[in-house]
Amino acid sequence: MNTPAGLDYEALMQVVRRRRSVRAFEKGRQVGRDVLEKIVDCGRWAPSGANSQPWDFIVVDDPAMKEQVFEVFMRQSQRLIDHAKGFPAVKKSYMAHTVAIIVVLGDPRWKACFPQGTSPEFVEEYAANNEKIHLVSLGAAIQNLQLGVTAMGLTSAWLSGGGEATTNRELSALLGYPAFMEAVGTIPIGYPQKDVSLRYRRPLQQVTHWNRYEPEKFRTQAQIDYYVERLRPFAMYRGLERMEDWEDCDEKLGPWKALKRSVSILKNTWGEAIVGNLGLGVVFFLLGLIGIVPIAIGIALMTLTSIAIGFIVAIVYWTVLGLVLSAAQGIRFADVMNDVSYAIRPFEVVPGSTNRQLDEAMAILAEDFRARRHVHPHTRLPKWLWTLLSAHDVPRIATDVLMIGMTAVILEDVSLRDGLQSEQKILTLAEKLSVFRMLAAAGVQRIQAGSFVHPRVVPQVADTDELIRTARGEIPGLLVTALVLNERGLDRALNCGLRHLNMSSSASDSHSIRNVKRPAAEAFDGLLEMIRRAVGFGLTVRAGVQCAFGCVYEGAIAEGRVVEMAGRLAETGAHEIDLADTTGMANPSQVRRVVSQVRAVIPPLPISMRLHDTRGLGLANMLAAYEQGITIFDVSAGGLGGCPFVKGASGNVAAEDAANLFDQIGVNTGIDLTALCRVVDRYEAILGRRLPGRMNRVIKSQVTSCG
Repeated sequence: MNTPAGLDYEALMQVVRRRRSVRAFEKGRQVGRDVLEKIVDCGRWAPSGANSQPWDFIVVDDPAMKEQVFEVFMRQSQRLIDHAKGFPAVKKSYMAHTVAIIVVLGDPRWKACFPQGTSPEFVEEYAANNEKIHLVSLGAAIQNLQLGVTAMGLTSAWLSGGGEATTNRELSALLGYPAFMEAVGTIPIGYPQKDVSLRYRRPLQQVTHWNRYEPEKFRTQAQIDYYVERLRPFAMYRGLERMEDWEDCDEKLGPWKALKRSVSILKNTWGEAIVGNLGLGVVFFLLGLIGIVPIAIGIALMTLTSIAIGFIVAIVYWTVLGLVLSAAQGIRFADVMNDVSYAIRPFEVVPGSTNRQLDEAMAILAEDFRARRHVHPHTRLPKWLWTLLSAHDVPRIATDVLMIGMTAVILEDVSLRDGLQSEQKILTLAEKLSVFRMLAAAGVQRIQAGSFVHPRVVPQVADTDELIRTARGEIPGLLVTALVLNERGLDRALNCGLRHLNMSSSASDSHSIRNVKRPAAEAFDGLLEMIRRAVGFGLTVRAGVQCAFGCVYEGAIAEGRVVEMAGRLAETGAHEIDLADTTGMANPSQVRRVVSQVRAVIPPLPISMRLHDTRGLGLANMLAAYEQGITIFDVSAGGLGGCPFVKGASGNVAAEDAANLFDQIGVNTGIDLTALCRVVDRYEAILGRRLPGRMNRVIKSQVTSCG
């Protein structure tokens, strides 16, 4: 096919690269309607779904009418100032001296041209798809308009028009179009007040993926957060294509660059620290054996005095050795923090801020260790430190290492997910957020906020995306996670900015078919691939085996099958292996046996457990697991919950009962039991019934009897 004269690549790219959003126009210039018609004609030739052409264009060139349109946007700007954040309000000067304003209208009735779902399970899916087709079609028209503006020697901006319902109603009343139509774009046109410069664009190599998505080009949530908080005002308006060409590049981009490099910096330094601490451990273990010598000598002398002296000398020796080991480990930790700080310090915006933040963090840690008390990291440690440590590309073990000596057991509350999924009463987003914040205030360090499944299957989780977007990052140091069961759920999780996910598959065919409509082997193979994909995007993943201790539909589950699944999960790059007693059939002896077998076949990864209390053995199984070295457990406030696909299943072990168990045996969870019981009260008030957890009632009865 011959290319028409004049329509070559270079000519096209010249127009494309010259197109800019300009908000300052030259005063006193006019333009004829013939030029404006040519611009509109460019929009008319845009592609659209089903060739529906769901657009109309209102060209406002009358000075009085333009002024009234300006006033509509001034009111919109005030609403932005009063009720929104994160985006600059439109100034009247942006739209002054325009030669015309083009309002792009979308007619939603034309969505009937696009595929309409006929099966109940696909109605919502196709409705959402049609909305995308409609908006993309209108976006193509707006882009064509802007290219036409550029080709005619003018410039423009793209305002959201009636993207706000209030603004659309006002424009509809002013311009006379039907209220059901939407002003999706409002384009002020004029001659630029000054030369049009380039704007920042991501490099071509970074945005291009060949044949499949390249995970190494995935932009982390930490980068997005930093762009939103720090870079957006500059990237929107600065006149250089490359951020690296900014005069204040080091000041503005330092942390941005540091975030990109944090994966290698932190993995290396934490890795070195772990190796170093292991080496210290071996050395001090060998030195500790020397302490046996005075005991042996005392025994050899065969007198009570000599034996007593031998034991006293050994105890003193081991105490001193322990203090020296603690000091050595502190030096190792200091080395890690120094390595990280030296890597980041050259990019600090305010000179000396890195040192000040490190000093503050170290002072808090020292105070807490001296006082021998747990400090909730989300209330005491500096936000920057927890942001750094909880970045998606830092192994979760990094944070866990920091918590050594502060908490011995981590309880992950799943009441907002597992707890609510079988409840008939649908909690509002506000109610869920209140529970979330109360759990965090009680010292819960990990909260499973929901699951990414279709709301038709589990209506209770319909607002998971919105809940996580609101809650994520609200409390520094708090790990927010969610359950993902399929690829679509993974995409939703990425879109929400989650950095840690729960993924699992059942060891039982019958349960798997009921749960995910797939046989166990098929579902497991899909899970392995999904975990690899998530890890490739830099997320940390808890990979789990459901029905690891039995299934109400199949009875006993072969322990070898569970061990094999755990081993294969560890090979995917998962950061944590989870063993779930989904149907509540486990017993302490079985727990000890399975945990021991799993630990023998996987790398030194953390193992967590999800124990249901269906048969009243939840706490006993938890204690047995702890005795086997397990320190991460799923719990549910009040014992709320149960699997909707398992007959008679109860919820996870009540969070307050678990916290009390570990408190009674002197194991720190960092949880304020009284505050946690207030969460149970909140649930009971919302649901209108008593929950099965015990400690909330025990505490209330003690208060009553004491009163």
